[in-house]
Amino acid sequence: AYNAQTGAYIPGVAGFPNCAPPDSFKGSANCRYDYTSKIDIVPASTRIGGLLRGTAELAADHLLFAELSYSKNEIILGSSQTPSSTSGRDDYYYPAGGKYYPTAAVDASSSAGYRGDLVIAWRIVDGGQRLTKVTNDMTRALVGAEGVIAGWDYKVGLMRAQSKAKEDFLTGNFSDTQLVRVLKTGLVNPFGPNDAAGLALLKQAELSGNNRSSKTTLDAFDVSASRELFALPGGNAALAAGLDIRQEKYLDGYSEIAGSGDIVGGSGTAGKVSGERKTMGLYAELNMPVIKNLELNAAVRADRYTGATGSSRDGSFSSPNLSSTSPKVGLRWTPMKELLVRGSYGKGFRAPALDNLYAPASLTNTGGNFNDPYYNTAVGCAGTPNTNYCDTQLTVQNNSNRNLKPEKSKTATVGVVFEPMKDLSMEVGYFSIKITDGIKSLSGDDILKDWYKNQTGPTTSSSVYANRLIKNAQGYLDYVKASLENVGQATAQGFDLAAKYRVRTDIGTFTPAWDATIVTKSSETNVVTGDVEDNLGKYYLGGPIIRVKQNYSLDWDTSAWSAGVRYFRQSGYRDYDEVRHVPKYDLWSLQGQYKGVKNLVLTAGVLNLLNKKPPVTVQEDYFQVGFDPTYADVKGRSFYVRANYKF
Repeated sequence: AYNAQTGAYIPGVAGFPNCAPPDSFKGSANCRYDYTSKIDIVPASTRIGGLLRGTAELAADHLLFAELSYSKNEIILGSSQTPSSTSGRDDYYYPAGGKYYPTAAVDASSSAGYRGDLVIAWRIVDGGQRLTKVTNDMTRALVGAEGVIAGWDYKVGLMRAQSKAKEDFLTGNFSDTQLVRVLKTGLVNPFGPNDAAGLALLKQAELSGNNRSSKTTLDAFDVSASRELFALPGGNAALAAGLDIRQEKYLDGYSEIAGSGDIVGGSGTAGKVSGERKTMGLYAELNMPVIKNLELNAAVRADRYTGATGSSRDGSFSSPNLSSTSPKVGLRWTPMKELLVRGSYGKGFRAPALDNLYAPASLTNTGGNFNDPYYNTAVGCAGTPNTNYCDTQLTVQNNSNRNLKPEKSKTATVGVVFEPMKDLSMEVGYFSIKITDGIKSLSGDDILKDWYKNQTGPTTSSSVYANRLIKNAQGYLDYVKASLENVGQATAQGFDLAAKYRVRTDIGTFTPAWDATIVTKSSETNVVTGDVEDNLGKYYLGGPIIRVKQNYSLDWDTSAWSAGVRYFRQSGYRDYDEVRHVPKYDLWSLQGQYKGVKNLVLTAGVLNLLNKKPPVTVQEDYFQVGFDPTYADVKGRSFYVRANYKF
């Protein structure tokens, strides 16, 4: 709490330094809240789905088919109780004369005798966990025909796919304006537990109902044909060609309260956005068995994106038409029956998604906690630890980018499969991937981390992102400007390795196997300077780049029973702070199956058999701090059973 007139910090209003464990613990100058313990690791979910398919023979060599599929997923997401964030809004005040006014703490501070309003920041623990229900409905309808015409195998189809999603508030989310109103009564206790009257007032400020509804529609037509062309020494050459035409429509609609920024501690100022575009693709593939043991494959695809338009509260926009031609060539050579050599080279193309282009600017928070360097220099976080600016989740403005270029890639692979004896197989493959203009999210955490890494003075930094720290009228940090950007170039090179051996016995077949991916090179250019940055074996922009991943397995199989044990291992990496090293991570799992009843398979298994905890990391990109959810699973030992019956 702070003196509303002088801004003087008033410690002790929440019992500091005697904070209330286990959720509240002592910080540098005030009580901190362990919000990570209230975040759901695995959200509750319900899934249903169905598929209906029918066929009718129109005539000899001609078949009509139709499909209808539907799925519905409901997920309840739980996160920590709402923090009284002031992102883009005024401070919260506890009124003079309020029922819970901390007179003793005020008189014990430099503001002794003060009885005016207090500026406060608190975690609304009595509001309960923030629960939000997300419902996704997906429908797909398809009609088509296939058959043979003049020696060509053809297939033609018309499809409509539609996905609807909505997000509804259940508990724990609050309106800023209503929270200010109930605080003015003085009957809500921000310093400790509330009584019935305080809880009732908090309930009045709670939000419920729909917060967001979105719909994506895809209409598509495609036709393809294939046939054998002419004879070659190794067999008949074959050609396949096709055309697909698509129209995408996208609508992401937020409620008025979501767009107003009136939601406390989240959802920022997100607004409605819509967009649409048309695409057309032409492709062809030629397969040629040149000689008995040598097969060549050549393919090409041409894509064109047209009529891309969008609108949001930021205005109406259009983007240039995009086009690309992506060739691919491949080779398969068998110099002897025990050895297979294969290789390929190809180009790829990916256009930015419609929301990448047109979503309006919206406010949110950093995942990690930071000090605002401007406030820290002017006032000092050590003496006056204002929780709007000190060791807190600072405000971030996320931006789409109407000037995003399409992502292009070049991929080359070469490998050999060697089978020196029956039941023994070994593989070695090399891959090289180069992505140009890759679409990357530059987050507020990335920007602030780089700012502090390159800090040159109390309020200065040589970071290339320094101009993205936007000040408010007081000269403190207002928000960090985050965005989607095209990365100049990203590369990855490495090897895929595998070995497998079958041992046949009277009690079943045993199959030991091993596979691994070894990354030997990984780099990415800085989105501003274009400098190449090596990220192999390091935490980099949202997650670690792992050098080695391995899987070991031993399977046993009979006609009625089977079982298997798995061991997974991946190497460690340099941590988020660029100082610590996160150790390697490995897991054991078991699975068994019974197949003794026709069309029925029963399965049971154990994941993370040894109940191993994920390694500790100081990453701050995700709310689940203490471990990295992109690197390790925090669930611990878990059991599963499945039954699969075909009829």
